[in-house]
Amino acid sequence: MRLTHRVCYTHIAYGGEMRGLIRQWMLKPQDIAVAFKLLSIDGAKPSFKQLGKQLRLSQFEVHAAFNRLQLSKLLSAMDGRPIASRFADFICFGAIYSYPAIRSELTIGVATAHAAMPLSGEILSSSNSPPVWPYPAGKTQGEGLLPLYQNLPEAALEDLRMYEFLALFDALRIGQARERNLAAAMMRARIDQFGA
Repeated sequence: MRLTHRVCYTHIAYGGEMRGLIRQWMLKPQDIAVAFKLLSIDGAKPSFKQLGKQLRLSQFEVHAAFNRLQLSKLLSAMDGRPIASRFADFICFGAIYSYPAIRSELTIGVATAHAAMPLSGEILSSSNSPPVWPYPAGKTQGEGLLPLYQNLPEAALEDLRMYEFLALFDALRIGQARERNLAAAMMRARIDQFGA
């Protein structure tokens, strides 16, 4: 008797479209930034093209991020906003391990984590080299911390609310216990305020 193996295609109804999956989908780092951007928007959700321009991503990358976030049950299919309780749990307990902090040498860039608002107003740091996203047009010198994707610093500087979400996320990834606890509390409160 000869055994044969078959590939089983799982079909998912997604946006009215049937897709055959032959590999496991997983979130990408820019998906986190897309979700934070959605939390920072008041009013109607912009088009994928507009979001792509604001995030310095292509509209196709933004669309794919929406698909992955919805498939992960972190984004509401009804209004396209992150589901507050699930997204907060994922950010505070999962994403910090899925997207570990990668540090680099001293550089010029954009302050993040405890060196940026809202934590910079709550925590006095004794460090001479604050964490920064490397960015040539930045105004702060400090220890480099790679952003979730290359063009993120430029996009974050144009949206204060998104920038604060990202800084809190970085504090969760690199902070000491006190900073992480404060960042987690602030993150949850903000996600609850702006999420679905």
